[in-house]
Amino acid sequence: MAPLRILIAEDHVLMRAGLRLLLEQMNEVVVVAEASDGAEALRLFALHRPDIAVLDIAMEPLNGLEVTVRVKTEWPEVRVLMLSMYATDSYIEQALRAGANGYLLKDAAPVELARAIRAVASGGTYLSSAVASRVMKQFTQGTAEPQDGLEQLTRASGASCG
Repeated sequence: MAPLRILIAEDHVLMRAGLRLLLEQMNEVVVVAEASDGAEALRLFALHRPDIAVLDIAMEPLNGLEVTVRVKTEWPEVRVLMLSMYATDSYIEQALRAGANGYLLKDAAPVELARAIRAVASGGTYLSSAVASRVMKQFTQGTAEPQDGLEQLTRASGASCG
């Protein structure tokens, strides 16, 4: 089987380097491109055609939600793993509505990154346990938080994710 081709889009250099190192420890993975922002990520998608994108949710000038919507429109077969430090209902909902196949928190253990990559690569969905708990609570109790900063982020840049 050919290795999974992964694109990383993360605006923090140290975080991006750490992700690359962790992903390269997985035998079935090759990192084909790294982007420091969403606009660069879109350019690299066209060049490298990755199987999976690991996208930071909060980047400028295009955030991970906007990139996800555009990627899923042009390359619907690409699997997207959203990476975020935010576990708020609105961020999670916007990511899933944009087409993300997974939502991983940045405080996750390295083994969870590998688990998330394998889950989305096999056609599944992956949610960090804290995220899954919030989704289940919202689903079963209908308790959603008011919209917060990410909605402003997408509004400011003109994208609509929901």
